[in-house]
Amino acid sequence: MPPKGELSAALRPFGFRNPERVWKDLSPFGQSAFDRAAWAELLLLLLPEFSKSADPDLSAAQFASFAEASFHRSQLFKYLVQSPAARQVLCRVFGLSPSLGLLLRQEPGLLYWLFDEDGLYAKFPPEKLAENLRRETETTDDTEGKLNALRRVKRRQMLRIGARDLMGLSDVKDLTLELAGLADALLEGTLQIGKARLAQEKGVIPPGLFVAMGMGKLGGRELNYNSDIDLLFIYDCPLPEGPEREKAHRFFNDLAEWIIQAMTEPTSLGNLFRVDMRLRPEGLGDMAKSIDSYLEHYETRGQPWELQALLKARPCAGDLELGKRFLVEIEPLIFRKNFDSVYLQEIREIMDMIKEKMESQGRGRTQVKLGRGGIREIEFIVQYLELIHGGQHPEVRIPNSLEALETLGEKGYLLKADVQFLSTAYRFLRNVEHRLQMVHGLQTHTLPKKAADRERLARSMGFEASGHQTAANLFQAHYTELTERVRALYEDTFKIKKRKDFSAQAAQDALLGDFEGLEKHLEGTFFLEPAQAASNLKALIGRLRRSAGVRGELLWTGFIPELFAQLKKVPHPDRALNQLESFLQAASLPDLYVRYLLEKPALLKLLLELFSNSLFLSQILIAQPGNFDVAIRAVGESSPQSIQDFLDSLEERLAEIPDWEERLDLLRDTRNSEVLRVGLQDLLGKRSLFESFAELSRLAQALSRSALGVATDQMGLPKVGERPSVPKGFCLMAMGKLGAREMNYGSDLDVLFVYGDTEGKEIGFEAYLKLAETFTHAVADPTRRGFAYKVDARLRPMGREAQMTHSVEAYRQYFNTYAQPAERLAYTRAVFLAGDRDIGFQVKEEIDRFVYGRGLTRAELDSILDIRNQMEDKAKKARGLEIKVSAGGIVDIEFFVQILQVAYGKNKPLLRMPHVPTVMGYFKEEGLVPAEILDELLAAYRFYRLVEARHRMVRESADDELPLEPERLQRLAWRMGLGREKVAGDQLVERLEKSQERVRFLFKRIPEWLRFES
Repeated sequence: MPPKGELSAALRPFGFRNPERVWKDLSPFGQSAFDRAAWAELLLLLLPEFSKSADPDLSAAQFASFAEASFHRSQLFKYLVQSPAARQVLCRVFGLSPSLGLLLRQEPGLLYWLFDEDGLYAKFPPEKLAENLRRETETTDDTEGKLNALRRVKRRQMLRIGARDLMGLSDVKDLTLELAGLADALLEGTLQIGKARLAQEKGVIPPGLFVAMGMGKLGGRELNYNSDIDLLFIYDCPLPEGPEREKAHRFFNDLAEWIIQAMTEPTSLGNLFRVDMRLRPEGLGDMAKSIDSYLEHYETRGQPWELQALLKARPCAGDLELGKRFLVEIEPLIFRKNFDSVYLQEIREIMDMIKEKMESQGRGRTQVKLGRGGIREIEFIVQYLELIHGGQHPEVRIPNSLEALETLGEKGYLLKADVQFLSTAYRFLRNVEHRLQMVHGLQTHTLPKKAADRERLARSMGFEASGHQTAANLFQAHYTELTERVRALYEDTFKIKKRKDFSAQAAQDALLGDFEGLEKHLEGTFFLEPAQAASNLKALIGRLRRSAGVRGELLWTGFIPELFAQLKKVPHPDRALNQLESFLQAASLPDLYVRYLLEKPALLKLLLELFSNSLFLSQILIAQPGNFDVAIRAVGESSPQSIQDFLDSLEERLAEIPDWEERLDLLRDTRNSEVLRVGLQDLLGKRSLFESFAELSRLAQALSRSALGVATDQMGLPKVGERPSVPKGFCLMAMGKLGAREMNYGSDLDVLFVYGDTEGKEIGFEAYLKLAETFTHAVADPTRRGFAYKVDARLRPMGREAQMTHSVEAYRQYFNTYAQPAERLAYTRAVFLAGDRDIGFQVKEEIDRFVYGRGLTRAELDSILDIRNQMEDKAKKARGLEIKVSAGGIVDIEFFVQILQVAYGKNKPLLRMPHVPTVMGYFKEEGLVPAEILDELLAAYRFYRLVEARHRMVRESADDELPLEPERLQRLAWRMGLGREKVAGDQLVERLEKSQERVRFLFKRIPEWLRFES
């Protein structure tokens, strides 16, 4: 590497903050004689392009990764030398968006596609996009293949749209129209695939029409990069009331549910779009309803906010004429031709209510969408004027905000100067929103806090440093000026006064010490135990007074309305308030936390969700309030650390701590903070359930490796690796949920302790046994910080009655002599976890020989089913509703999968994957079991695991018995997103019982899909 001074002098003029790192990333490409000349020429052309990007360092780093991933690097370099536009696109994309950069690294050929006839400079009207999708889906006949074709088209189109945006080839209106058009086309494609699939399954399509109505941003054709799509599914069936019409109703609901699943399902190619169905009547119930049912609801029970939401309704896919008919029928309910002051006040009250909710979620000056002077305020101005004037003037009934603004100005309902400003502000704020979402491909609307991130955002918006002013400073000044003017127009339009509610009176009672009055005001609210809630509030005001005096009282009056607004939205308000009080009592400066929560309503909402849903996660935060930073990070972080990055960070800290007890505390602190982070992001919906399981499994794997290293160091054993220390001749094998990468909250570490040949070696059996015990102490012994994991080694040869550690040879002998057929199933999940990889490889060979060395005989299947029956008998003694080992529970599905793995894994290595959803996909590809059977089992498995996760989240125990008390079942259903109604618990039980009945029926049919060995 050249001297640091030379590097700095050469590269800093191009805007690089870290020239040494840039050189390290880029210099390897010049070392090959084959591409040295092309690289030397290209590098001189790239440096100016890097400097023009939003973040030159990020752009260079991503370019290096992209070039490394390219198959024909020399060809790439020559192409970029000859194509200035390609260089510009790459550097701009790489300088802002790691998510689009990852897409290009995964498919480097997309760079060339961008510049062919269907790429960067092409117009994609709906008919062209539809033809493109038709060509892609015609290449395959199976359903999953067609859906993957849609996903590939989406990936390409998102790259094309993002590149056009960053190159300045499309403005906000064109971009949002293209994104909405893409969503329309993918929705139509999915609908048609689903319709064909259901027709094939059911044999007939009932008469009738079916339409998907876009709402919100989709309906207004103003979609973001990472918007959910809000939908209503409507059908019209000519059949009279009776069994046939009920069948039709079920068909259209099955179709709607299939579309939602297919659109939202995460895959290696990503998903199509997240679907939000909360705008359907009451936000629950059937996914598809008849047009008559919708009209009856809106005419008799429709709430004002529901009618306002219909301002943006638009038919997007399916039978569009049905959608247009629905809009004609519904318009008189939305727009009144004559209104009086009462109606005007009613509209203002609606806006006031929504604004209060909006500000509780996004108050402050950093929320582009919901914050002060943000996008939503412009949209509300437009919608308010549409509601007022749309009855007399149908031409203003326009779902698209920019088009509506223009028409409102033409008709004189807004000053033309205000129209021009609001249009400019809307375009600017939407551009900011798009840049934020482009970074990591997440649905975010919050300005970044870090200086480097703010500078990148500002540069991506066209701001450049000037004099002593950074680009970020200039951007912030413009943003503040613009949003303040939007807020002024908003307040002038609505002239809304804040309404008082019981929370203000409760705050006053607490301040005055009138706790009898406080308890009285809390009666009949969302608190089940008003006396306890009053006690908690009394303790909170006392804590704030002691901590901050008069300032604490001022904080209190502002905090209580926000607190109550969020408490009524959580499943268990009493528990949430109680845990919040405990947390602020434990905090050394509670007023600082309260102030921060007031400034960050999203964080307050998240904490109350945590306190309501999970006692064990709450205790992590209460025991160590410093973990509050974890909650802050959980709101902002988008992607998990790799195992190696996590290990490197942990090992650096362990290296500084020689004391055994302190090292154990660090392992527990690390585990607790990471489980808290995963749980918080789970509650936020930033991870799918199985992504959360994967993160918990990665955490367990990393901590197991570090704990084994700590144990090895403690015993002073010989090593074959450092940081973490790797003991020579000894390894841990993961089993059960850990091996399958499906760790849940409260899961144990299912492990095997294995050592190699000890004859003539420096380490004997006794040392390895001691190492296994020391490892177990390291993770399972309770300390002042609790324990990390319980260790379960019962799956070792001879189970709990045998010694903890066994040699590779002992496993070989056991498998050849004593092992039972059912043990083959358990060992399908055996994978290397930690320690000496050579030993892991040796024992994995023996395991694979035992599990997959031959097929399955009928006698072995009978033996396995006998074991399953014994497990089921134990479940019958459960006092609650058991979902794991009971008939039709989780174990039925796991046995189903593992039996097929054992039967066919010998000749089909892909079937040896321990991860249940993944291996089910391979079963489908191999055609071992009908696809619809596998889909049913996978849906049941996902449902059971969700129930298990939401149940365990409360108290982090490996308890799979659900409560029978109606109140607890209702809260469990709420935590699962099944609704708040009292009947939700009964509906959950009913669904579980039906699922168990169906799973057990399918499990008993497994011999139909087996080929037995003789």
